Amino acid sequence: MVGRGPTVGERLAEILRILILPLVLAGLLELFLNRAVSRATIFVPKSPPVAAVLAALAALGFFLLALAFLLAAVWLGSWAARWLIDGDGARGTALPASALFFSILSVAAISGPGPPVAILFGGVFLLVISMLLVRLWGDGRPWKALILAIWAAYTLYALWVILSHVGSLWPNLQLGAADELSRVGEAVALLGTAALFATESRTDDGRWILTVRLALVAAIPAALFAFLVSLSRALVANISIWSTGFSLFLPWPVYAAAIWLFTAGLLAARRRGRRKEFLAYLLILISGYNLSLTYTYVTGVIALVLLLPDDGLTRPDRAHILRDSQAPGSAP
Repeated sequence: MVGRGPTVGERLAEILRILILPLVLAGLLELFLNRAVSRATIFVPKSPPVAAVLAALAALGFFLLALAFLLAAVWLGSWAARWLIDGDGARGTALPASALFFSILSVAAISGPGPPVAILFGGVFLLVISMLLVRLWGDGRPWKALILAIWAAYTLYALWVILSHVGSLWPNLQLGAADELSRVGEAVALLGTAALFATESRTDDGRWILTVRLALVAAIPAALFAFLVSLSRALVANISIWSTGFSLFLPWPVYAAAIWLFTAGLLAARRRGRRKEFLAYLLILISGYNLSLTYTYVTGVIALVLLLPDDGLTRPDRAHILRDSQAPGSAP
């Protein structure tokens, strides 16, 4: 008997599993080279050898940017297509259809055609993350504060971007007050690190996962940040706004504490063996707060998708995740 070949859904599931790690690695390297190092070296004296090295790093950074964007768009499009093909019709197709349209629209938005497309792109982004919020909110897992913080921070920033473009088209609307949305969103994002820490530092039965060793390791980037701020707050703020999107308008200890909370939560998730959540948090780091690049909107959506129980990675041996999870006698 000839065995049944893989279905389209199974092939798409394999694409999701293959691409997720390269996407995260490309995004992290792009964040470091293209957004952090490039800004940090602006004021470095450039002899010919140094200039040549920096030019090579810049070229590598732009390559990683293009690679990360391609991987992100393909991953989200594949996830949406897989859900449309293999999903349970009773669950509805609005979310995957919107996510598929969003991944396609991101290709148009990256060329920077102007405010109308930027407004549409931001609006679809808000629609998709709001749908994801609804699904995650009803999931039953004890992380509502974290999900709400992620959604609120992204929403406030996206609203600021949309209103800024609306204001450029219709100056008479006088939307200057919208600038405050960005700062409020930044404060919400900082609070989200506490929610992440609270979510991952304990098990469901209340046992502490975070060890003293992990707490000390998490303190290293926070201490490095504090040291660099003491040398030049302006330079650190410049690097921060271009890399992770934080403007440092609040006192620096707030940001140092947020760095420790995020790193500790990330390490705790890894120690618990929560691979999907660990990758999702790394994608949130890659996206940053201000979503300064088109592909970071896509990675922000993917981060929320990874937090879904039926994201396509949880059960690698099954294509029909939604149907199987509801079938009598299905594996837990």
